[in-house]
Amino acid sequence: MISKLLSTAAVALVLTGSSFLHADSIQTLGPFTGTYNPNPPFPAPFTIGTFTINAGDTSATISGTFGNLMGGSPHSAGTKLYLGSLLVATCVPFTPCVFGDTATPFSDILNAAQLAVLGVGPVNLTAQQTSGNVIQLGTTTFTQTTGPSPVPEPSSIILCCSGLLGLAGAAKRELSV
Repeated sequence: MISKLLSTAAVALVLTGSSFLHADSIQTLGPFTGTYNPNPPFPAPFTIGTFTINAGDTSATISGTFGNLMGGSPHSAGTKLYLGSLLVATCVPFTPCVFGDTATPFSDILNAAQLAVLGVGPVNLTAQQTSGNVIQLGTTTFTQTTGPSPVPEPSSIILCCSGLLGLAGAAKRELSV
């Protein structure tokens, strides 16, 4: 009987706790190939696409690759990638992302303070060319994590407390028999 009560309590806590958690949000931009620019001066930074920062995001990861096969080769020109005002990735000239035989992955994790700098709403992903050739990017993914609500809703607290009181009463009755 006690094992049945404990399993019921575990299910109740899982169901109640799920109201405090929020699912991740995942946004993607497809592959990108810019125009061929062999020599400086290189063009001004340009927008690759837009991601949306949600209220309550506690962290985010932006990842992708320098290089794709759309332009016929898996590498990219030297590039600095910015999400809003934050530098999130760099393809340095004379490294594998420029001369390699495969696309070169990049990834950056943004914390809550960095997300606060970007603000809530749409934020542009921009690219600045730093060496000759063509900027090529594979699919870019932006994964956001939203933390627990700072204040649980009252109905969840009442549900949790009533379940715990019921379990305490049942356990007391079981032990007194």
